[in-house]
Amino acid sequence: MVSRVIMWKPKNFLQALFPIYILNFLFCHGAVEFLGVDKPKTKYLFLYTVITLVIHLSSYAYVLFNYFDPHWASGYLISYFINTNITFFVMIINIAAGWAFKTKSAMINTRLIKADVMLDTLGVPVNFKKEFFFSIKIAVFWIVYLLFINISMVSIYQNYNLLLRTFLAIVIQHAYYVNLIIDLSFYQFINHMKVRFKNINKVLIDILQLQSNNSTHKEETDYKWAISRKINFEKDFMEIIRKIKNIHLELGILCRELMKVYGIPIVFTMIRAFTNTTSFLFLIFIISKDQNMILSNKILFLLNFTIWLTVFILKVIFINYICAGTVNEWQETGATIHKLECNSKDSNFQREIQNFSIQMLQNPLKFSPCGFFDLGYYFLRDVSKIFHYIYLKFIYDIKVSSHLTIF
Repeated sequence: MVSRVIMWKPKNFLQALFPIYILNFLFCHGAVEFLGVDKPKTKYLFLYTVITLVIHLSSYAYVLFNYFDPHWASGYLISYFINTNITFFVMIINIAAGWAFKTKSAMINTRLIKADVMLDTLGVPVNFKKEFFFSIKIAVFWIVYLLFINISMVSIYQNYNLLLRTFLAIVIQHAYYVNLIIDLSFYQFINHMKVRFKNINKVLIDILQLQSNNSTHKEETDYKWAISRKINFEKDFMEIIRKIKNIHLELGILCRELMKVYGIPIVFTMIRAFTNTTSFLFLIFIISKDQNMILSNKILFLLNFTIWLTVFILKVIFINYICAGTVNEWQETGATIHKLECNSKDSNFQREIQNFSIQMLQNPLKFSPCGFFDLGYYFLRDVSKIFHYIYLKFIYDIKVSSHLTIF
């Protein structure tokens, strides 16, 4: 069985996303993103989503009414349970948004498959097997995350038997599973776009090297290059540049459409990451200063909160990192075609490059969820400045409080 999985080669990016598809299907969100236009399947999956969602929400309400300990309202866990309730609310909105944009998701899937076919004609086929194993890595990361938050919750519920604690952990943490799958799916899709922009740049760099080493475009050199790419050769590269220009524009449009599909979930992800990071930092500080807590419990809480804090921070970093990397690859295309224009002496070729540059200027690439902010390195810089200000303000308040207490 293992050997069959290793030998299996996905034929398109949807098949490469199969591990993520399984997670989406099992946890009732996002399966629609991998559908075509088959309406009967859509109806069955929608019914499945509604039924599983009702079951999870009913179980969650049952747990809150029967197992929520009132003394937590004045303890350290109140912040966690507030975050959990907010997370459930966000999960419902994200699931609704996923179904609302199901037609747009299907359109993106279809057009991206066509773009991959066009890339293949340029001699730079996408390595779907590599993307498939990358999806497996993401799925494994998600499973490890799932196990961690369940184990951490089981360790907190010490007044019940193991079976009941496991049930409580699964029910209470479900929204965290679903929302993380959304973030991972977005990350994977943007990574797909980054790989394709990178493949375009490979072709352009090859053409640039041919121009630099062989300005007269000798037939033998160009022919060997075309054979190595397994493509039909056009001596002046005009046809290749036109194809690249069309694919580049299509990928940019798909990135913007993809941002519309994931705009609402990503906005909530960034807001929740900011609020959760702030609250966990505060809890870690308060617990570390608590002299009345048992040492073993203090270590357990500090360990759990620190790992939770790390997860939220890494999620923000990874999402912004992949968006910034994709924009950089997009911008690299502009730098390369500028060099091509400078090296070429063919006026028609130069005119085609100029049209390519105008196209990029008129259609800039940025990842702006719902138009509220732009994801990337600048976003991380601004967030770090905010946290630095909060930290300085918090330290200042502590010093002022200590000074007033002394006097």
